[in-house]
Amino acid sequence: MRHRLSISNHIKQLATTSRQQLASKCVEPLSAQALPIIPDMWSYKHNQIGFLGATIAYIDATFNFRCFDLFFRDYQELNKQSE
Repeated sequence: MRHRLSISNHIKQLATTSRQQLASKCVEPLSAQALPIIPDMWSYKHNQIGFLGATIAYIDATFNFRCFDLFFRDYQELNKQSE
C-alpha cells in the first residue's frame, strides 16, 4: 500500500492535470463568448443540508455536447422562519 503522502501528491497531480485539460477544452467556447456557467442548488430534507454546485456546458466545433461540473459544496442555509 502506498504511503499517505504519495497518495496525496498523486491526487494533487491528477487535479492539476485535470484543471489544465479543462482549461484547454474551454478556450474555443470562451473565445466565442459561448460558455454558460449553470448554478444549481438543492437540499436533502432528511438532514437539512443544502448544496451549491456549478456546471459548464457547451457544444464543441464537431457538434458534441460537453458538460463539466466545476464544483459542489454543502452549506448551512440561514433560518428563514419568521420570528
